[in-house]
Amino acid sequence: MKILLVDDEEVFVRLVETMLEGQPDTLLWAPDTEAARRILEEERIDVALIDIVLGEEDGLALLPVLKERHPLTIPVVVSGHASMESAIRALQEGAYDYLPKPISRPELLNLLSRCREKLFLQEERERATRVLLQMQKLEAVGRVTSTIAHDFNNVLTAIIGNTELLLESLREHGTPQDVEDAQEILAAARRGKDLTRHILAFSSRSMVIEGATLVDQALSSREEMWRRLLAPEAELVLSLSAPDVAVGMSPSHIEHIVTNLLLNAKEAVAEAGRGKDRVILSTAVVGGALPEHLTPLLPVGTPYVRIGVEDHGVGMDEETLARAPEPFFTTRKARQASGTGLSVVFHLVKGAQGVVDIASTPGEGTRVDVYLPVKHEAS
Repeated sequence: MKILLVDDEEVFVRLVETMLEGQPDTLLWAPDTEAARRILEEERIDVALIDIVLGEEDGLALLPVLKERHPLTIPVVVSGHASMESAIRALQEGAYDYLPKPISRPELLNLLSRCREKLFLQEERERATRVLLQMQKLEAVGRVTSTIAHDFNNVLTAIIGNTELLLESLREHGTPQDVEDAQEILAAARRGKDLTRHILAFSSRSMVIEGATLVDQALSSREEMWRRLLAPEAELVLSLSAPDVAVGMSPSHIEHIVTNLLLNAKEAVAEAGRGKDRVILSTAVVGGALPEHLTPLLPVGTPYVRIGVEDHGVGMDEETLARAPEPFFTTRKARQASGTGLSVVFHLVKGAQGVVDIASTPGEGTRVDVYLPVKHEAS
């Protein structure tokens, strides 16, 4: 953590420095409120230890500044002139804690331990909020895309039907080239219809969960196809640890989810430019040990299958990560991708009462974990 100590007593500052020896924390010092404001603008401070009396200044004047401009910084008031009145005022102004001087090392370390836990919970809450906002955004855009997709699907149905009739006629009266051309039209229209089906799956507000699928079996059956899909940019590594466990989703939907995630991983590895690298596809059964930030999104006590795809590619910054689930958003060139892949993944998983968790670091890689509730375990 990065700690700012706002205190005009240099002896106390040296004492705190000594107490923090061997700790993974960075201590910055400001002797007055002006220096404190400057540091707060230049640095991201996790914890601010603020003395009430700073010469002729009132250290508590910093608390409203922290609340308004630096809400993620945890303010703690320390004072050699402790009183009930100042303690009440400090807490009313938003102080996390109030410690009278002198402070012992165990007291300080205990305080910082509680601050670390509070920071962790804040970060997890923010992450969970981002996931919820992504889901709400998908629902809103889904209502728009549904109308377009239905109209487009009707057009394609007419094209396919008429092309099939044309093809029958050409087989009797046309040339081989005419037949080949008609077959290409039919194949293209069917590919368009398949794409429309995926868009409708995304935009549908209530999806039908089809049957029960053994996850590891479904993934193993597509291993060779996915190896060819990733080549030559990446090598597929399978680590499957959910034998005889089923989820309420069709094999085709599971295949579609994983295929999209693997395509994204392949693109990320290629863009990183470090040569051929591994992409890891893994499964595991997760019981009560869900990541902290996912517990508000998933029912407690339900076992889940985690399907993970991990790459060491180019990674994503925070802005790209936030927009990744948006329909039609892509960082690729216009002709390379439609940008619907990850948004469809999010919606398919949501329809199965699951959740998608993405962690990414620019220059290091990305891991996408899909959590799906277990439908049954084979006995």
